[in-house]
Amino acid sequence: MLGAHVMTQKDVQTDRSKPDVIGMGSYNIDSHNFQRVAMPDGSVKNEGDTEIHVQPYQIPYRILVPKKQQAVNLLVPVCVSASHIGYASLRLEPQYMIMGQAAGVAASLAVRENVAVQDVDIKELQNRLVRGGAILHLP
Repeated sequence: MLGAHVMTQKDVQTDRSKPDVIGMGSYNIDSHNFQRVAMPDGSVKNEGDTEIHVQPYQIPYRILVPKKQQAVNLLVPVCVSASHIGYASLRLEPQYMIMGQAAGVAASLAVRENVAVQDVDIKELQNRLVRGGAILHLP
């Protein structure tokens, strides 16, 4: 299943502003080694480690919801729609808490308005998140 948006390295590094922002992420792109290779001299070489510093970026609501034709009323605040590198920054607890708060508020709005989670009023979602202490923009 794909979300309405797939978060990629571009979203984390260069295209950091989102109209449907639900919070700010800022953890580095961090992907651990996928292989250790024993070298002939007895040393070990790690392969696949990625550590890239990022500036704070906006997390879009669209990564929490699948495309409407695939599933209705499903919110996914952990296994979000993201590439390997995009997820490497999103996969930490602070971002999970941000996305979880947004998912809970969005579910509440969807029930109250009797709409699918894909049709939640983003401005109302953002207003409620801000009232709840969420940071959507840097000063």
